[in-house]
Amino acid sequence: MLRSFTVGDYLLTRLAEIGIRDLFGVPGPTAWSFSTTCWTTSVSVGAYLTTGNATGEIDRVLATSLREHRPGYLVMPTDVAASPVDRPTSP
Repeated sequence: MLRSFTVGDYLLTRLAEIGIRDLFGVPGPTAWSFSTTCWTTSVSVGAYLTTGNATGEIDRVLATSLREHRPGYLVMPTDVAASPVDRPTSP
């Protein structure tokens, strides 16, 4: 059985395309206060991903972070990370 390409795969593919090899993530419910602090203090752009907006928001946040040379922040619920999406067609 062929595994589908997911939102999580999409994000990792896009990060690899721009040369990102290391990630920082804070899993679980206790991460919310930390992520709120990050969101309000140091991030130039961010998005809360849903199944309907994930690929567009991933591309937007990464492009803005690269352009502004500032951190970007993505909130990706587990169910969204596992949702199937089309593979990116171009970098």
